[in-house]
Parts: sequence; structure tokens; C-alpha cells
Amino acid sequence: MAVSGFGQSGPDRARPATDSILQAHAGLVALNRGVDDLPHKVRFPAIDHVTGLYAFQAAAMSLMTLERRGRGQYLDISLLQSAMAFQGAKILDHHVTGGNAPEDQYSPIGIYPTRDGSLAVTTIRQRQFRDLCDALGCPELTTDPRFDKIGERMKHVDELNALLALKFAARTTQDWSRRLTEKGIMSSSVRDYSELLDDEHVKSTALIHWIEQPGFADVPLARVPGADVDWALPAPALGEHSGEILAEIKSSPGGSA
Repeated sequence: MAVSGFGQSGPDRARPATDSILQAHAGLVALNRGVDDLPHKVRFPAIDHVTGLYAFQAAAMSLMTLERRGRGQYLDISLLQSAMAFQGAKILDHHVTGGNAPEDQYSPIGIYPTRDGSLAVTTIRQRQFRDLCDALGCPELTTDPRFDKIGERMKHVDELNALLALKFAARTTQDWSRRLTEKGIMSSSVRDYSELLDDEHVKSTALIHWIEQPGFADVPLARVPGADVDWALPAPALGEHSGEILAEIKSSPGGSA
């Protein structure tokens, strides 16, 4: 297996690359425009992460093929290919719409400032839009010809969001979250990592494994879906296992130290 920026063939095969370079090269930065209407990189190594996941997936499938058919394969995994696969649906949308794909597939959907924070809201079905308007105290929007159908809402999305923003700004995030949850409307407060770690659902479902790391306070490790937490161990100190590794190399056939 080879994992590289641009792969083992093609004119760019020797180009050096990092996550941020591939975010720009593969269109993710252009897609991620901020309120300043400028492109921004995603502020964590998203392409590095998905490349690792795709590499693991490919390796697992290759091992299964080897087991069942007795045939292995060389895996050429690149950050560029992973970045493109990760954005496959958006690339398709861009092509079939001539570069005019809507930012979202539904409306209203977005982040709305509240009196004390921000709330993410998504509506998909017409019923959810009616329930949202009812919760916000603006049922008249459901009969407004600009907003009464999803197609019209998509055409007038900026006008609709401006009206909804005025409503959301009147109450706290917790108040709106409670009201929308009672109506079955998908929503969440916009939280930082400290709030996430303190979340009761995260705690009760053990989504974080706390490790006693020598020299540090306990550190949180997010559980990988489907993985047993028993494997989680503190990070080793520099050279901590050198003796064991060298002894293993020495004792292996053909090994030397």
C-alpha cells in the first residue's frame, strides 16, 4: 500500500502535499465560504482523516479478497482521490447544474443567532416547515406565496432567513431548542468541545474514553464506532518500548540488532 498526496502515477505524482493543500486543490476550500464570502479551509485535517478511513476500508476489502480468492493487490491511496470521493455528491451537483448548485437541498436550514448563542435548524418536509413557523409564532409565512412550497423557499431563501433570524433573536438558545424539540423539529445549539464533553448523552453512552496519561491530566479519547475501548492505552514516552522492540527484532527469523 502507498499513501501519498497525489498518488503513484500521473503528472503530479512527485508533488508534495498536506491536508490544507489538498483542501484547496480538491475544491473543499472553495466550497467552504464564510460570512465574509471568502473561501476558508476546514479547521481540522479532514482530508488526512478521510484518507486514513478510505485506506483502512481498502485494506480490509483487499484482505478479504486475499482470503477468499487468494489474490492480493497493490493499493495506491492518495489524499486527492480521498478528497474527491469525500465530496463526490457535491462534485456531481456542480457538474449537472453547470456550477450553480444550491448551497443546500432544503429550506429553511442554517445557523440562526439567538439571544445568547446560535442554533442549527433543519427542516426537510413541508410539515416541518409549518411546525417551525408555528413554534416561532409566524404561521402566516406558510401561506406566503414566496415560501409556501419548497421550490419557492429555495428561490427566496435569503428573504426567508432574514425573517426567521428576527424571530430567533428574540429568545435564548435553550428556549428555542425546547420549543423546537417539542414540535419534532431537528435542531441543536452550536457548541464547543467543552460543551460536547459535558453532554449527558455523550457521557451516558460512553462516547469518550478518559485515559490517565502520565505527565498530564486525564485526556479524552473519542471512541471509534464499533471499537472496544479496552485497547485504549496512554501514549508511550519517548523510547519507552525501545528495548522490547529491539528484542523482538533480534529474536525474529533473520533479525539482527
